[in-house]
Amino acid sequence: MVEEPPPGDLLFTTGTFFDSTLTCNEKTWKLHKAILCQKSSYFHKMLTENSDEANTGSLHVEDQEPYIVDEVLYAMYTGELQPRGRMLHDGHRIKILVKVVKCAHYFGCPMAKHKAIRQIESSLQLIAVDWCAGSYGHCSEIIDLAKTAYRYNDTTAHPSLQEVFLNFMTASNYKAYSYPRFRELLASSPKLAQDLLLQMLPTNQNNNCSVVLVGLSKGTCANCEADESMDLMDTWFEKSDEESTTEMAIRGYCAGCWKENHRPSVDLDEE
Repeated sequence: MVEEPPPGDLLFTTGTFFDSTLTCNEKTWKLHKAILCQKSSYFHKMLTENSDEANTGSLHVEDQEPYIVDEVLYAMYTGELQPRGRMLHDGHRIKILVKVVKCAHYFGCPMAKHKAIRQIESSLQLIAVDWCAGSYGHCSEIIDLAKTAYRYNDTTAHPSLQEVFLNFMTASNYKAYSYPRFRELLASSPKLAQDLLLQMLPTNQNNNCSVVLVGLSKGTCANCEADESMDLMDTWFEKSDEESTTEMAIRGYCAGCWKENHRPSVDLDEE
């Protein structure tokens, strides 16, 4: 039995009664202002202000990929992402969906972003099972996902891309820590490192504990108080002494103090 396309599919694919066009590189869509303005804050602004775009209905986008734009537009019309049997394995599927999240963020379309995040969540569940079984793959896609989650995160989305990624880390037993590129990402993304650390700490953990995250970062040496732009040979997070806060301060040692063995006594590798 042939599955019926979702409502809006025919209107999107045929462009019947269109009153606006969107061009991205060499592809042009015949679209409808009423739908664009309802589903996208970007298009609402473009088509309701006193501008050439509003007067002519002719829109142009240059810094997006046409096939990804097509995904977001289709979601605006139908409330669904297009069937993607051609996406192959889950890692490739995540790579495309991460681009959809970025594009939906650009166009101010939370519904398309939510649909993509839900599909990413489903793919991650399968990848987590593989990782726990010792079959590692799609590391590059996972790292790109983490970068996107902490750059384009929308706290109004439920679940957010950050929440989906953190849940994957738990489900996969934090296997990503074994990849050098992921450890480099932690050094450049303190918020990601903080969230992972708070997730790993027991709920009854003492407030003034410190945990070492081995890696490079920049900051002030915790021992000799060297210049804050210095490369630190080891970094960790210390929780505030105040019981009412969960803020974490980045600490670390310069190369000289590292050699003098000023490392804290608690190490994740030894836990």
